[in-house]
Amino acid sequence: MQADVKSLAAPRLMPWLMRAASSASPHRLAAAARQALEGFDGTMAHDRAAPLIFWAWQRALARALLADEAGAPLFDRSFSGRTFQDTLEGILERDDAWWCDDKTTPVAETCAQQVDRALASALDELSARFGSDVSQWRWGDAHRVHAEHRPFSNVGVLAPLFHLSVPVGGDTYTVNAMRVGLGEAEARRYRTTHGPSLRALYDVADRSRSRVMHSSGQSGLPWAGAYRGFLQPWAAGEYVPLWPAGADARKGGTLLLRPGGG
Repeated sequence: MQADVKSLAAPRLMPWLMRAASSASPHRLAAAARQALEGFDGTMAHDRAAPLIFWAWQRALARALLADEAGAPLFDRSFSGRTFQDTLEGILERDDAWWCDDKTTPVAETCAQQVDRALASALDELSARFGSDVSQWRWGDAHRVHAEHRPFSNVGVLAPLFHLSVPVGGDTYTVNAMRVGLGEAEARRYRTTHGPSLRALYDVADRSRSRVMHSSGQSGLPWAGAYRGFLQPWAAGEYVPLWPAGADARKGGTLLLRPGGG
């Protein structure tokens, strides 16, 4: 599962983030952030703080570099939900002074200054939302799957029965893709907006080795145990056999479908 949630993009930006979190940073949480980021290789594990810091910093950096050119209101309204991974990489690798300068100020900001300020902005955001103890931050606290039932997820007294939610690892750039939402209101920011509802591995040589997993359960009935029975195994990257245990999948047989959500 860890290989499935290793971001293929994060390591390219990590050198700049680690420089921002260096001992020279004046931010009160910089040392704790640096400790949380030590050894971070882009594995977006739901129980670590590093992925949360990385994504908050990347989001703040994109706004710092791009909002002044587009106009802050337009950027916040139309572009803030996008991931500008390639754009950020190019600007930082070129040390592009034009993009790094904030056109709304009388001084010329450098890329290094913007990288540092983005981390300070990210740490302020995260501490306001999750508290000042960085060691207690978890990617899964913000990066959650929400399987909405329509319409009952929006009905207060019924939502706990119908609405499904679970913390997950991964991000937009992992094999186990769990797209990160950026432009939502703060309470919804960084949650998973897209993911693989169905995973399936088919062994064409031996069907008994085939396995599948659905994101919620086998039933649309909230009072049935199967309604949410797959939620945690799905989040953990587990599977169930496609064929019953002990059955000889090489032979023909009869599949029985019984009503009732079993």
